[in-house]
Amino acid sequence: AQAAAVRLLADGDQGPDARVESMFEAILNARPSGPERDELVTFVQDTARHLSAAGEEQAELRAWAMACHALFASSRFQLLE
Repeated sequence: AQAAAVRLLADGDQGPDARVESMFEAILNARPSGPERDELVTFVQDTARHLSAAGEEQAELRAWAMACHALFASSRFQLLE
């Protein structure tokens, strides 16, 4: 999840919506629905804000890593068709 987040953040030109799109395509080979995208963007922004307030130096990276981890742990990732 950490390595996936590093790759996501390597393209500094992407905004959070585009990063979620890239994350879904890389991890799930699918596009997120509108609500999925909105929820993940909100999660990342809120988490980064809380981590930063707690003194985390790499708050944004850690927040994106947590979002990537959530997708890796999802049933959509684990389901083999």
